[in-house]
Amino acid sequence: MTHSSSNGYIFLEIPYIILQTCYIIWVFICDSMRSIITGNRKSQKQNRKLILLAVSTLFVMYMMSKYTLTPRFTFTNENVYGKCIIPNLNPFDESIKKFEWHPNKIKCDDNPTLVFVNDDGFLQYNESAVRQQHLVGVTCVYSVVSRQKGNDDYVDFGPEVKLKEPTRVTGDYFRVKCKDSSSRNVYDVMHYQIDSKTVKETRKIQSESDDKFSILILGVDAVSRLAAIRKLPKTFAYLRDEMKAFEFKGHMKVADNTFPNVVPMLTGKKAYSNELPSKDVTSVKFDSYPFVWYALAAAGYATLYSEDYADINMFNLGKAGFDRQPTDHYMRPYWRGIKKIDLLGTLINSALMGFEDQKMGLKKTSTLCYGNTPKHVLSLNHAKEFIKRYSHKLRFSFTWLNEISHDYVNFLELGDDDFKTFFQWINENGHFDNSFVVFLSDHGSRIDSIRNTYVGRIEERMPLLQIAVPRKLRDRYPSLVQNMEDNTQRLTTHFDFHETLLDIMNSKFDSSSEKPALARGISLFSPIPESRSCAQAGVPEHYCACYGSEEISVTLPVINRIATFVVDEINLLLGVHNDLCEKLSLKQIKHAEKIELGLKANGDVEFFSFRQFFEEPEKQKEERYLVLIETIPGNALLEATVLVDNHKRFRLLGEVSRTNKYGKQSHCVKEDALRLYCLCKQPPP
Repeated sequence: MTHSSSNGYIFLEIPYIILQTCYIIWVFICDSMRSIITGNRKSQKQNRKLILLAVSTLFVMYMMSKYTLTPRFTFTNENVYGKCIIPNLNPFDESIKKFEWHPNKIKCDDNPTLVFVNDDGFLQYNESAVRQQHLVGVTCVYSVVSRQKGNDDYVDFGPEVKLKEPTRVTGDYFRVKCKDSSSRNVYDVMHYQIDSKTVKETRKIQSESDDKFSILILGVDAVSRLAAIRKLPKTFAYLRDEMKAFEFKGHMKVADNTFPNVVPMLTGKKAYSNELPSKDVTSVKFDSYPFVWYALAAAGYATLYSEDYADINMFNLGKAGFDRQPTDHYMRPYWRGIKKIDLLGTLINSALMGFEDQKMGLKKTSTLCYGNTPKHVLSLNHAKEFIKRYSHKLRFSFTWLNEISHDYVNFLELGDDDFKTFFQWINENGHFDNSFVVFLSDHGSRIDSIRNTYVGRIEERMPLLQIAVPRKLRDRYPSLVQNMEDNTQRLTTHFDFHETLLDIMNSKFDSSSEKPALARGISLFSPIPESRSCAQAGVPEHYCACYGSEEISVTLPVINRIATFVVDEINLLLGVHNDLCEKLSLKQIKHAEKIELGLKANGDVEFFSFRQFFEEPEKQKEERYLVLIETIPGNALLEATVLVDNHKRFRLLGEVSRTNKYGKQSHCVKEDALRLYCLCKQPPP
């Protein structure tokens, strides 16, 4: 399948312009040196003109790339104060499919690591790897990596210690360098472990129990629920089918990008507001923020925060970061260590990633690898080590992946097998028995071309949230299960997720009373009002993806056709028991509403682009209606939502619900789905 980049100017993007500029200047420097050596002044003068022409051309290319980007239109929801009707969209809509393709599989270095940390926590040589690489007389040293005091961006390498077996390294992250018998450098790699021994020596970690549960979170940047269905089908299905995870279909973001969406998740507060100790995020560090991991640590949890792609970390990109390490185990120094060891390679990889997205790999191995392992797998294995080292202890892990999804939406599918394997490992090794397992995101894809489609602008506002509840808790609290099941069809936000984390920490699982509709954050264990609006949930009008409804006349021709369609669909269902159930007919249409997305383009764009004068966001092609009808015989009152596509074809959205009691009318059938509609031909015995 052919494809293009998100803005249509793949080779004009800034990373490529930098590479092109460096290459051209290098060529001219070499040519100038030759001219000086040969004394060719004419050639020198010609080269200066060519350099000026090249730089001018590149400047024009840069300006074209900057001002011919796909315009980013802005929208406002006109129904922010009305009851939220959850969008029900096709994940495989044609408008989205054209932006998606299958990237090449990740290919990493074949060579295994020369050292590893064994199951007992000791660093040792990998003798088989030494033999495989035909190395002789290998000697290695290691140095522990530490954050510079009060600095989240720079790390120091400690004194080099000669590796002797077995060796227990104190610290989570360390650099290993090896030489062979001829003193040739053959290895320089960052390694990690989970040094739980040191943590356990400094404070008591509480054990899991029948009412104290661990929380294991895997977050992936910029993944909507619909994108997960498309790009992560194995992971999505495994959580849903094997771990019975709840899938929140009305989950919405509350701000634009990662930071202001994750802050409500982890603090329950609105980012950049007076609710937090400081609105200044560029110079004031985040140590004073009320992150949930601080409360969990005080409650006896071991804590982990891990985030890859360190250059764009949510608390560091244009922000002050942390003064002290925020959690017991904090992976940022690992990634900063990699960059310190190989600064040029790290920068080049960022540029080459765009070529790889276009299936134009310029390296033998993928830019998504570090050595012989994909970087997202390193993060997953890091989380697994944490889970293992604190087995049966209270654990809070927050593992966040950026690189596989942030810039190039199609890379996401490369993680599907690994994500599924990660959750499968948690489930099959008993860690799910006493743990809530969460798979989530901050927002959907923010690629401009996708966001300008009708479906894309909705799913960008509706991130993924799946929560798997420990089986013994499901059995013990049926009301919790029912509330969570109901809430999968309600408007939910990151504020609600935070309240849920607090309920887990405080063992509040039996919450059957409905919270006030005006509460901004409502635990997902509690009933969330069906009438909830974006305003009540803390979702600004710019990010509200809810539909609104308007009552319309029941005499409209389209409503009559829809009502007839609904009756025909019900009769099709009853067809398997036409010997038992009466065929239904339409008696009257009692009520009708037109359902429309309140999100309307307001005429503005987020940045200037010449293309804004020639393009406009895709408009809604489909129509949705809600009808309440009465059928005979039996006088059933039935409510249905029907989609009318751009070809005037009808499709039911969800099930047809019955709004009056059916008593013993359906005594002759056992299927719950049919009991709502069947009027038995024979009276009850």
